[in-house]
Amino acid sequence: MNRSLFLQNGKRLRFFEVQTANHSLKIVYIKETVTAAADTYNGWEYYTTSASGVPSGYEVVIYGCTKTGSVTVPGMIDGYYVTTVTGGTFYNNESVTSISFNSNPYLELVGSFHGASNLRTVNMGSISLETLDDNQFLNCSSLTSLTIPSTVTTIRDSVSAAHGPFAYCPSLAGKDLDIRLWYHEAMDFVLSEGLMNGVGNGRFDPNGSTTRAQVAMILYRFCG
Repeated sequence: MNRSLFLQNGKRLRFFEVQTANHSLKIVYIKETVTAAADTYNGWEYYTTSASGVPSGYEVVIYGCTKTGSVTVPGMIDGYYVTTVTGGTFYNNESVTSISFNSNPYLELVGSFHGASNLRTVNMGSISLETLDDNQFLNCSSLTSLTIPSTVTTIRDSVSAAHGPFAYCPSLAGKDLDIRLWYHEAMDFVLSEGLMNGVGNGRFDPNGSTTRAQVAMILYRFCG
């Protein structure tokens, strides 16, 4: 289950997404009314709202990005700290290739990068993030480098914990692979060993049938 925040019609919304192999169910409920208007800053879409625990009593929530290529998430906008980068900021973004974060002791929530197919590197630097959430990098098929802050103490399926907390999960290479499903560990193995490379265009058709020719090729590769 992915949890994110979105801005819609002047409301701050909490967004839950439950995904299966073939379906996605989205449930949204209103969390609070936003007291400040949405705005843009150098390609970032954001709003400012009152908050406790941060200087000046206001926080900035980034919910959109119109930038391309290599981008750096600002630590502050208009003199206020960025505390949240929502799941809608980079969701299915095909234009951003590299993301870094300016040092920020108040940034605690970073949403999903799900589907950012051309994203190659992520450097979270010195932010106060403690948890990488479920499947945060699902279908980021080009991701090859991830640097997480030392404050992270919990890693849930985002980067396969079975391969070490900083390791890249091979199954993320498949646009139609869901690392929450039963075949995850098996796919990691056959991909890392070069036994399978999919059916083309970054797809693996995990629910399809295996032909005799495919089995023969897998056995041939397995035997070296």
